[in-house]
Amino acid sequence: MNGATVVRTLSVTTPTAIYTAAQQTADFGAPQASIAVRIYQMSATVGRGRAALATL
Repeated sequence: MNGATVVRTLSVTTPTAIYTAAQQTADFGAPQASIAVRIYQMSATVGRGRAALATL
């Protein structure tokens, strides 16, 4: 996230995702000291759940 703007979406099927320094540079111009994220769990029954918000 860059404020309220989504700058990149990562989709994974594992409990981890990697947001590389190269991706951060492409999105922000330089690697970031911290990043704000929204995390959603997808369900075949319910669809997208509610967002968990975090700053990493």
